[in-house]
Amino acid sequence: MSYYNKRQKRLSALEQFLRTAKSTRFEDIQQFAVEFGEVKERMIREDLKLLRNGFGKNDPINIVVENGQYKIKAIGSKWSYTDLAETERATLPLVFSILHPYREMPAIKKVLEDLKQEHRLANKDIKLLSAAVWNRSVQLQPEFLNMTTKLMGFIAKQQACEFNYFKVNARSDKSKTPTFVEVYPLQIRVFESRYYLVAIRIEAPAVPESLRIFPLDGIYRYRVDESVNQDTGEPNHFDWHQISKSIELSDYFTHCIGLYRDYTKHKAPTTIIRWFKDWAASQVEAVPLHPSQIIVQRIDNTICIRLSVYDTEELRSVLLKYGEYSWE
Repeated sequence: MSYYNKRQKRLSALEQFLRTAKSTRFEDIQQFAVEFGEVKERMIREDLKLLRNGFGKNDPINIVVENGQYKIKAIGSKWSYTDLAETERATLPLVFSILHPYREMPAIKKVLEDLKQEHRLANKDIKLLSAAVWNRSVQLQPEFLNMTTKLMGFIAKQQACEFNYFKVNARSDKSKTPTFVEVYPLQIRVFESRYYLVAIRIEAPAVPESLRIFPLDGIYRYRVDESVNQDTGEPNHFDWHQISKSIELSDYFTHCIGLYRDYTKHKAPTTIIRWFKDWAASQVEAVPLHPSQIIVQRIDNTICIRLSVYDTEELRSVLLKYGEYSWE
């Protein structure tokens, strides 16, 4: 190997070391460089200078020294593709795959455009197909994305909204008509690839019993408008923090599997003991049904878990999908 190639290899390794090492004092850099043969201190300092100025076709790297520690740092709030470690760059295909279904949302679209343009990422760099995230939801329609974006805007502005809504199971019945509702929108939640709006009607008291869940696919024609005061014509605003605190939003779903909870019945979580075997045991162990899940017993290819959750229809629906591979 030529001297040039040896140095190029050492420089690449040194760059990776600076990006990922926990301790980067000059003594640590010297110790690391020994892996590439005997290198004098003067040569290591020359290596650092080359990395700062750009070596060959490589971009300059902003190496700074803070409290005796060498580190690579972006300038101000800016960063570029070259500021990522090799291991970080390798995860970009997964990032793009996760964001891909939401690519038409304004914020996501801007992030993806910035990654491609400002940070000089080309399609060949992204290699989208090297990582694929699958879920069983259909492709999100532009009208649906626009509605979701609009709802998020109402939440951010703490502004009431109104829409016509088909109640659960009514949408497929052509004889049914949608119900007009005005709500204070509080949160968008996603469960099993379905989107929901958490809100309370504007005429309801701010108590936990008033919390309502609206599947977004039940909103008529995916149309949501601002709600205005009939006397003044001004938008109806609300205090998001105050209402969220009053209805216990931060803890409302803590013990839920799914979203629906009857607050009058589900005051405290129930201890659920459940057995799983074969593929079901493997799946439940790898992807717990709930953060409270604990494995209490293991026999061959069978596990017994304990959950602390509300005993809801959604819980039973989730358990039913395991069929004969799960039992009490």
